[in-house]
Amino acid sequence: HAHRLIDAIFKVLLQEYDPDDYIFNGPRVVSEALNQMCISKCNDVQLLSHRFFNPLPNWLCNQYFEDANRLYEPLLLDKIKASHGVHLWNGVSKNLSIDIETANSTQMYAILASEHCPVTWTFRKQFKTN
Repeated sequence: HAHRLIDAIFKVLLQEYDPDDYIFNGPRVVSEALNQMCISKCNDVQLLSHRFFNPLPNWLCNQYFEDANRLYEPLLLDKIKASHGVHLWNGVSKNLSIDIETANSTQMYAILASEHCPVTWTFRKQFKTN
């Protein structure tokens, strides 16, 4: 069985999904599901700071697409490695490319994908890209 939070998120999305409201379909749907699920205390849910999933501000998002050896600031690599995920700020990154051709790419995003999503990374060339 999935965690009850996942079930609550699906329930909220089924009731209120709006394809044009990307903010609701992300962070706000989690908040709404938690509100519905955790009227009292939730012992099996721990909310983490946004820094765990959003280590870089939108104006540095391009750094995910740069060579990890030449990041704008060396401390950025530490911030990225300490996170649990990354947010790519589609408005900023939509025209940037992931290096899927180089087997041992030094592009930060390619490194993250190969380390944390190895199955997807293995089949990356089969996915249609624009």
